[in-house]
Amino acid sequence: MQGFGRFLSGTTGEYYFRTIKPVPYPGRSPHIHFQIKKRERELLTTQCYVKGHPGNEKDGIYRSLRDPKQRDALTVDFAPMKESRVGELTAKFDIVLGVTPEA
Repeated sequence: MQGFGRFLSGTTGEYYFRTIKPVPYPGRSPHIHFQIKKRERELLTTQCYVKGHPGNEKDGIYRSLRDPKQRDALTVDFAPMKESRVGELTAKFDIVLGVTPEA
């Protein structure tokens, strides 16, 4: 799937979006890309990975993260959503940006 979404964060920085759980494709383990912008300025491009997926250790980008803390920060658990009647999953991926003088 090639998809694109856009949303605005809340006044305290929270965000929420719905998508499908990512699946692997040739050469990559399941992941979701994030690009953070403020107006037209790109602040961060990153991705998160599915916790426990066996393909993570074969993914070149994931493997390039040598520090376990960095890997943990980009690896999220997809858990069953409470009271979902259709088997939806939920995941939490915190994105923290520093404040710059231009902010």
